[in-house]
Amino acid sequence: MRTQWLRLSKVLLVAGVVAAAAAVSTGAAPKPAPIPLTITFTGEPESCPQDGSPLPEPRIRSDAFAPDEYSNGYYGVSATLDDANAWVNFETNPYPATHPGPRRVMLGFCGVPGDLAGVVAADVYAFLFKNLQTDSTLRSMVLWQTTQRRFYLQWPRTATYRLSWYPAEGSGVEVTCIGVGSPVGTPPSCNAWTVTPTGPAKLQKFSKNGTLLTPLGSYDMPFEMTIKVK
Repeated sequence: MRTQWLRLSKVLLVAGVVAAAAAVSTGAAPKPAPIPLTITFTGEPESCPQDGSPLPEPRIRSDAFAPDEYSNGYYGVSATLDDANAWVNFETNPYPATHPGPRRVMLGFCGVPGDLAGVVAADVYAFLFKNLQTDSTLRSMVLWQTTQRRFYLQWPRTATYRLSWYPAEGSGVEVTCIGVGSPVGTPPSCNAWTVTPTGPAKLQKFSKNGTLLTPLGSYDMPFEMTIKVK
């Protein structure tokens, strides 16, 4: 009986070693690190027209901070590309409690009634992502290629308000590759894009726990955002 147990133990030990080796050899490759970016919005801050008309285009603009670009890792900004999932994450102030940053994005709600009237200096979180699961990665785009994507911009970071552009809801954003480059010995890849809306944005207000509270209608909020790999 003791001999049989020893034989069984050896079999189990060998099987365990083989299984572990197989797991190592077939394990998934490490996830690539996020790619740092710079982001720029066309247009400088501007006050609402005194006649009550909307702010001239663009209505989403950079703040007056120098330099104009929002650069990952500088002044509290986080701006990264997860190219495997074709995601761009952008935050002006990701750690307000411990490392408050000075950067904001200017949102022109001129002529709009309610608590958003005027120009809002917003502490934003923005997310650009695929419209369809079959969409290509951003870096695989060729020069001047365009694609439709989804985009939302919410503020503050805990999502009180959100502007969203989703093609399924009537308007998305158009992403265009405007620059291609590559390190020596590697295939060329897109490293700069412009993002512009194709129509009005939906405005929504959220409760404190992040649950949608009420839709606030659609607003024409034109902008031009330029994204570049650092």
